[in-house]
Amino acid sequence: MSDEAMPEEDPSDPEGEKVPGGPPPPFSKEATEEANRLQQIVEDATIRLSEHFDSVQIVVTGHNINKEMPSTILLHSGRGNLYSRLASTESWCDYMRRNVGIP
Repeated sequence: MSDEAMPEEDPSDPEGEKVPGGPPPPFSKEATEEANRLQQIVEDATIRLSEHFDSVQIVVTGHNINKEMPSTILLHSGRGNLYSRLASTESWCDYMRRNVGIP
């Protein structure tokens, strides 16, 4: 075995195809395109809401019928002040725990 460092290989090419020596892409091209389409819907909604509000954080879940991906998908997008978004979501989680009885 040689002591020379092996150059790192990029695990995928721009089309998401497997490159020798790298790991396989996690999902098919179709599944990746569907995930990207759904993410774009969330990002578009974030942009529209940010035209009216100082900060926006959207978190959505949905049932995924694609057998390659988990059965529930989680997507999120945010715009505006990061600290405001974090504080708002933490406040909402605290409220839900207190008022809905979630531990």
